[in-house]
Amino acid sequence: MFVKETTVKRGKRAYTYLQLVDGYRDEHGRVRHRVVANLGRKEALKDSGQLEALAGSFARLDPPMTGTRREVGAMLLAWHFVRELDLVEVVDRSLPRSPRSVLSVGEVAA
Repeated sequence: MFVKETTVKRGKRAYTYLQLVDGYRDEHGRVRHRVVANLGRKEALKDSGQLEALAGSFARLDPPMTGTRREVGAMLLAWHFVRELDLVEVVDRSLPRSPRSVLSVGEVAA
């Protein structure tokens, strides 16, 4: 199941609706979508704050599998390991801070 955006045009206006959809294959093996629930207009859900609540609910119902990789920036990943391994303290113990510097060597290296 997944959330699908459906756009409907009425005259010159276009409305976007969100639907909870189940994907399946028919008897000929073609992919089809079955609407499980209509969630409402996207703009109305966003304005009322219900869109964020729905996203949070779906995340709680279907947490990522253990070992699932997520795309993250290289700097975020590097900073995680700098903190995890306490590299700032290790560098600071090895190379003392200059009396004139504002940052320690470990902070600059990180």
